[in-house]
Amino acid sequence: MPTTGSITIKIENQVDGQNVAFNNLIYTDAAGNKYSISTLKYYLSNFVFTKTDDSIYSANNYNLIDASYVSKISFTLKNIPNGNYNNLKLGVGVDQSHNHSGVQSDDLDPMYGMIWSWNTGYIFFKHEGSYIDTAGKTQPLIFHYGTDAALATAQMPISVDVEGNAKTVYLKFNLNNLYKSPYQIDFNQYNDQQSTTQADSIWIVKFKANFANSFSFDKAE
Repeated sequence: MPTTGSITIKIENQVDGQNVAFNNLIYTDAAGNKYSISTLKYYLSNFVFTKTDDSIYSANNYNLIDASYVSKISFTLKNIPNGNYNNLKLGVGVDQSHNHSGVQSDDLDPMYGMIWSWNTGYIFFKHEGSYIDTAGKTQPLIFHYGTDAALATAQMPISVDVEGNAKTVYLKFNLNNLYKSPYQIDFNQYNDQQSTTQADSIWIVKFKANFANSFSFDKAE
């Protein structure tokens, strides 16, 4: 039997259990903001799988998730050592060693529109859309989250056995959790953020903490 297998990661992008739909003002967050999604893209990176014997496997991956394309909500990690894995840690963003490395390929290619400049680095997370403000007017909603200080992590229990075969792990991303826990994000206070000024540092800290509660393990097949 082969000593390694593969794990395909499939992301279900949701808003409190609803699958993401684009360009409709149909979502409401914990602050009571009614909002829409026109763009939802983010980087997942450096997956670390932990076995039941506490040994780890680091995938060293950089994958762009784009909720608007079926082909960009899944990716395959190869050469995973056989074993029973019970924990997953993942990064949201691009680590410093790759964030300012000049022209790169695959999902780090600048053609995906997820970079400011080689000096500033990649946009780790992008949500664009609109929301209804307290006066009932439709306003733009723009979150471009990044910079080295913004690299976030999420960790979760999983259950997957790799036995020289191909497995699929389903993860859920709940956008509303990013705006809720542990910090509530009110779009009337934050609605157009680019991460590149000192004034952005407060919401970056909040987003970074909230990402830890935005991903969850669903199942493995």
